Amino acid sequence: LWLLLYSFSPNRPCWCAMAASSRVFHVHHCTFPLSCRHLSLAARLAPMRAGCLQRHPHYLLPNHCAPVCLHMPLLSEPSRQHSKSSHSAEPNPDAPSTIARSIMNEYTKPSFYGRDLPAFLVDFRTEEGKRRLVRTLGGGTAGPYLSLASTFHTQSEPAFCGLATLAIVLNALQVDPQRVWKTPWRWYAEELLECCEPLVKVKQQGITLGDFACLARCNGCVCETTYAETASDEEYHRLRAAVIDVCSAVASESEECVQQGALLPSRHLVVSYARGALQQTGSGHFSPVAAWDPATESVLIMDTARFKYPPYWAPLRRVYEAMLPLDKATQRPRGWAVLRRAPHTPDAHLCCKQLGNNAMAKAAPRRDTHDPPPD
Repeated sequence: LWLLLYSFSPNRPCWCAMAASSRVFHVHHCTFPLSCRHLSLAARLAPMRAGCLQRHPHYLLPNHCAPVCLHMPLLSEPSRQHSKSSHSAEPNPDAPSTIARSIMNEYTKPSFYGRDLPAFLVDFRTEEGKRRLVRTLGGGTAGPYLSLASTFHTQSEPAFCGLATLAIVLNALQVDPQRVWKTPWRWYAEELLECCEPLVKVKQQGITLGDFACLARCNGCVCETTYAETASDEEYHRLRAAVIDVCSAVASESEECVQQGALLPSRHLVVSYARGALQQTGSGHFSPVAAWDPATESVLIMDTARFKYPPYWAPLRRVYEAMLPLDKATQRPRGWAVLRRAPHTPDAHLCCKQLGNNAMAKAAPRRDTHDPPPD
């Protein structure tokens, strides 16, 4: 099969044809011209090629390179010889080198599949992780686990850890978003949390703990945030008391969190911490806490970046220490938030901008909360 890229621009020698034979892609030298329009077409055809290679993996090149424009001379042979003797060659306006490199980069970028947890963090799928979960469920200190597990999902963007965490908690608290997610269903997802800041900004920069609290209030929650100001035992025990209180409490039968006879937690706790302090890759991160194990003084963190780390048990002291590094944007440490459903009011789901409280959404500067690829 031959794919020939051509246009009506003046002919010049270039590499512009692709052949698939004997299970190997070959690039042939042809006299058809190749312009930027051809490479735009090649870029549009790249997803089709990816699907073809998924169905026929034996056509993959060893280095996973794109099979178009692999070796592309920018000048004809006479022009190339002239350029060697003269250093004043005019740039070719149709030179496709920049576009070709961008296409090639899409196929040569490094990719990753998961990360290993450090030794002091316990994967909840291991035998030790299972023992802790059974122990906390039986001991009544895993109150949030079932409701979080029933609404848990993976963040859809590397910088959406805060939005994903909030969506999980809002669904776990059975807060009605009062707007459609996917017709005809109302359900919280990251794309419904475009209030305090546009999603395009959050996708690039993430959110701060202040932004998280603003979004929670705009979506029908009461959110109490606490910053880990010092490394003192007193501050740590404040976090410990909050974790025990949230993980040990369940809703009463009179609360609206009751559905089909099930008692669901009336509050949830979210931690904001620096991944580096837990010997993980990345920067700032948000995740909900699902259980507390008194025997090991550890908490079950439901990491929303499941493509990277599974849920894991972490020593609470280490989690608190991971909150202490200063956020570069706010110049404050990170901390935790306790969320519960707000009483029904006419403005329970009005954005802060609609309420004329835009200053609250802008109070904290942006912070890069996504996990950049390692060097």
